[in-house]
Amino acid sequence: MSPVFAEIQAYEMAKLSGRLPVRVWLTLLGDPGVSIVEDAWRAGLLSGVGDDMLRVGGVKIFLDGSAGGRTAWMTKPYEGEPDNIGVQMLPDETVEAVVRDCHDRGYQMVCHAIGDGAIEQLITAYEKALAANPDPDRRHRIEHCGFSTPAQNARMQAAGILPAPQMAFIHDFGDSYISVLGEARGKLSYPIGTWMRMGMKPSTGSDSPVCSPNPFPNLHAMITRQTGKGTVMEASERLSPEEALQAYTEYGAWSQKAEAVKGRLVPGQWADIAVFDNDLLTAEPENILSGTRCLLTLLAGRVVHDVR
Repeated sequence: MSPVFAEIQAYEMAKLSGRLPVRVWLTLLGDPGVSIVEDAWRAGLLSGVGDDMLRVGGVKIFLDGSAGGRTAWMTKPYEGEPDNIGVQMLPDETVEAVVRDCHDRGYQMVCHAIGDGAIEQLITAYEKALAANPDPDRRHRIEHCGFSTPAQNARMQAAGILPAPQMAFIHDFGDSYISVLGEARGKLSYPIGTWMRMGMKPSTGSDSPVCSPNPFPNLHAMITRQTGKGTVMEASERLSPEEALQAYTEYGAWSQKAEAVKGRLVPGQWADIAVFDNDLLTAEPENILSGTRCLLTLLAGRVVHDVR
């Protein structure tokens, strides 16, 4: 058995023995040379296969690096490095071929693109695949989507492409973005308020282990746009507490095509519930960040965490 399928088998065995503590959405590596897509496809592991505890998700390829490391692919140079626009991982024709192949096989795509250069390359590949083989509800995602332009946002909206950012990056790395890109570009990173106003249903997450899985820096950053040092990163991109929680729950489910079974507290959906010792809708943002604990967690109505 290949290491890939040994890992998938381990998840399956954990699920069958009742040791899988969270719902898992498996992402398949699709980068040329190390892709597992062909093997997964031959085994029938397509996006959507599985059950609500363990399901095959999308295919991921990497188009660039990170902004803080000056390797995210930008269309304009980094501060103080006029010859550095970051790293383009793959040529256009390769990205378009991989996206088209996976799209035609029925996979959802969840590709890494942070800089506006990488985002441009990925949107173009998605647009071409969708034009050749239309599927208005495929919900291809752009993972991170850190520095999209207004024109790119409009194209994403028109094509049904979903931004899937990690707003904890604002908390952890926001000041480094200003350092490497300057105030104007750095502060406009991860424009989740714009995406929310455009009806694009942005989700969010931690990108653990890059950032801590602790949800409170993420929520704090969405509501305040403050970095860990207190710098405000473009206040117009703030979300209300209700919107921040919606991005974390309902829109996360939407990004996985799971909105019918999870993401909201309504009859007929899984009773996946977290109980906190603070009202996240009314608490002061600083209290959310530093003074909130999760007291109780239920998975499908079963208690899986209890510190009461």
